[in-house]
Amino acid sequence: MQSASSSSSIHLQQRYSSLVWSCLDADLHRSAVFYAERYFVHDPNNHDARHLYATALLRAGQPHSAHHLVDLPVDARCPGCSEVKARCCTVLGRHRHARQALEETLADPTYTPSPSMNFHTTRTFPEHAALHCHAAASAAKGNQLDSAAKSYGEALKLDPMVWEAFEGLCALGRAPAADDIYPLRPPPTHGAMEDMPSIPISTGAGFFTPVAGSSGNLFNLWRLDQSSSRPVRMGPPVGPRDSLASADSSFFPEDSFRLGFLRPSRSQPATSLAVQPPAHAATSSRSNAVGSKTAREQQPPSGNVITRRSSRLLSGNHTKPPPPPKQTTGRRKAAIRMRPLSDTDMDEDSVDLPSVPVSPPPIQPSSSDGSPGTEQLVQEAYEIALADHEIYNLTRIFARATRALAVYDCRTCLEELETLPSNHQRSAWVMAMVGKAHFELGEYAPAQRAFEAVRNLEPYRLWDMEVYSTLLWHLQRSVPLSFLAQELLSINPRSPQAWIAVGNCFSLQKEKTQALTCFRRAFQLDPSCAYAYTLSGHELIDEDFDKAINFFQSALRVDTRHYNAWYGLGTCYMRMSKLRLADYHFRKAAEIHPNNAILLGCVGMIFERTGNIEAALALFDQAIQLSPDNALVRYHRAKVLIALRRYSLAIADLELLRAASPDESNVVFQLARVYRLMGDKVKSAQLLAVARDVSPKSINKIRKLLETMPDQEAVDDVMDEG
Repeated sequence: MQSASSSSSIHLQQRYSSLVWSCLDADLHRSAVFYAERYFVHDPNNHDARHLYATALLRAGQPHSAHHLVDLPVDARCPGCSEVKARCCTVLGRHRHARQALEETLADPTYTPSPSMNFHTTRTFPEHAALHCHAAASAAKGNQLDSAAKSYGEALKLDPMVWEAFEGLCALGRAPAADDIYPLRPPPTHGAMEDMPSIPISTGAGFFTPVAGSSGNLFNLWRLDQSSSRPVRMGPPVGPRDSLASADSSFFPEDSFRLGFLRPSRSQPATSLAVQPPAHAATSSRSNAVGSKTAREQQPPSGNVITRRSSRLLSGNHTKPPPPPKQTTGRRKAAIRMRPLSDTDMDEDSVDLPSVPVSPPPIQPSSSDGSPGTEQLVQEAYEIALADHEIYNLTRIFARATRALAVYDCRTCLEELETLPSNHQRSAWVMAMVGKAHFELGEYAPAQRAFEAVRNLEPYRLWDMEVYSTLLWHLQRSVPLSFLAQELLSINPRSPQAWIAVGNCFSLQKEKTQALTCFRRAFQLDPSCAYAYTLSGHELIDEDFDKAINFFQSALRVDTRHYNAWYGLGTCYMRMSKLRLADYHFRKAAEIHPNNAILLGCVGMIFERTGNIEAALALFDQAIQLSPDNALVRYHRAKVLIALRRYSLAIADLELLRAASPDESNVVFQLARVYRLMGDKVKSAQLLAVARDVSPKSINKIRKLLETMPDQEAVDDVMDEG
């Protein structure tokens, strides 16, 4: 894909700004945060990107993260940062700090809002794509999954850049292949600029003017095939790329996520960082040489050029220019349309706004009659197309990775993320995806490193922290888990992620009552939080099957693809010896997450209990290929190998388990048993003595084993507690 340096920085900034504001105006806050982070990661020293990213986070209900982003040291903070900080403080109830920040802004007489934070006019009603997306979100919360999928699909047909629609389809498990929605596009060339559609640029006249016949498409990144309403496939397939399948990949080295390395430099003054628009055209001799009356008498030229929305404010004058000359050439007419419209002009019915949203060219060397030359216009269009192509390719890679993670194809997800530019690989959004992918693969050490990177990049982040707290629970890291829970509570005590972390902390300390109270608080705050119901069920699975089953069923009513709830129901039914029901629920979980070794092992355990030993062994082999370090599956495979009299293979598995967990009495007992079956009574007696020392309560079970015949298989589960 094109690198960030391949396209003009100013055009890329304009495109990102337009994309983010279109999402904010349509209340698509998740999409706005996604694109705003891409903008900020592209140029972290750009205060315009910082302000827009903080605004998106604030609108998305993350005021602490937004405040942290603009709460810079005094020497690195610009008046725009103080203005955004004041809004964050107001939301957080820190009104004195808000007043102080506003006074800092007012103290600068030269303060001008950065380009993306300048004045713009929003639409009265949301676009159709946004309406479909909101309808789909409501349908999904109401458990109307078919309607939700249909509405998300309609939103993507109208506007493929509505990121929330694609994420929604992924969450429902009904997302088509990413290449069907975001087909490969070839890089733009100078010779085909007239065929290259583009993201609209914001203007002072209405922010977005949709292309005629586009049904209000906000972004219009490419044309749709009129016959099929599907994006046209273009260009050759992508070439080979390196893999990111290993857990110890250099994608996130352990010492690379120190706070000082990750955070951008704040030493540059705001005046040198803010990107100024080419708004001097508003006061140039070309644009002021003619008046508004003549401009309204002219027909719109074929170029359909729109001025930027900030040009009126930067021009410093809202009055009409002096009367124009009576005669203008045809080339002069094209320059007339570049004049920024005043408030009075926009109110008059005679103003005919152009319909094609394209970016105005900057001041270029003009021809003898005062108009830009053809080569400059072509170069301008080429740079705009490069910016569109870069944003499109980034979105395409994220879509492929997001869909892979949604269907739990975690290796593919990691490989796709590796193809991103390095600056995007180090973003909080990407590192959270990396952490979740490794977590689902059972690779807890690299998952922990990824989530630590997320915390360094975004210390006040709440999203995905429920996964991180569960990861620390699996790693038995009580101190980091307790610290995380306290920090999340201090950030937002009404967030379900915080109470899930507190509940996991109590669960790790075996305080089930307190853990259940915290999980209950989580789903009271957010009734759509399926994970809180599931964790409640797991806390009760050893005490009350009926209550546990109720919690798991509540989780599935919220999210039918929550495989942990299906797994919990299967576990309950297996312990109740309802093997048919257990098999059904384990298979449902494995259908959702086919690459989970535990779920395959559970289906294999059902086969083992029903006597289908060969089928159980096949599933255990498949599970160990997916997760060689999974102790539970390897233990059950050893038991099946003993039943099939494949003693050498069983000993190999059991010795690996004993090396990893020397104090596990079940493993030592099975080793003693297999040596007894092989006729090595001395080795068997030694291991039984070790088992007795490790677990003194097992003396009666050991005596029962010694009383049986060596070839008797009925004692298979005498001491098995797993």
